[in-house]
Amino acid sequence: MRESQDSSNKPEWLGYPPLPSPILPSREEFDSKEWIIQPKRRGWRIVICNGQAYTKQGEAINLPKAFLSFRNVQLDGEIISWKRPETEHQMEDTIRNSRYSIALFDIYSTSLEDAPLYLDDERTLSYNTTVMSRYAQLREIYRNCYDIVYSYKVQSYSDIFRKTERFVQEGCEGAILKKKCGVYKVSEHSQIIDPDWIKIEP
Repeated sequence: MRESQDSSNKPEWLGYPPLPSPILPSREEFDSKEWIIQPKRRGWRIVICNGQAYTKQGEAINLPKAFLSFRNVQLDGEIISWKRPETEHQMEDTIRNSRYSIALFDIYSTSLEDAPLYLDDERTLSYNTTVMSRYAQLREIYRNCYDIVYSYKVQSYSDIFRKTERFVQEGCEGAILKKKCGVYKVSEHSQIIDPDWIKIEP
């Protein structure tokens, strides 16, 4: 499944970030040992590459804060603003005039230990390290620069909904399930829906 994107004004990044699937496996198919869960913050999805921030559609965002990122490393996260913009086009003005933070939840690279792989004829790339390995890299490299979104173990199928409800009570939109063995998939042309990321809403 894909969302079509405008290919003009191609951003200088490593690729479009993946989108979570809305489809949750059945109770019979689900193995809690294979998954982690993260809170889904109330923010705007961004990626940061070589010191520049972009929307998930690839539009550059000019923000007053200097972004730190190594060469050929793309950070995936959200801008969390005290005043939430009504549309993505209002993001810059809203954040410029209000307090905000940046929460990271994933990392993609063409220069770290594992090289990306071509997965298909549409030039979809995979950063061949697991979710747990990437999360460890985020904490090690960027914990003093950004808010790193915490990951939790999933104890059971019903635990998904208990944790999602708790996240919502704490002000989040919901939760994101991630398969521990899942690789990070990016595309040169459009966003892909990754079945190893699942969005859970109340």
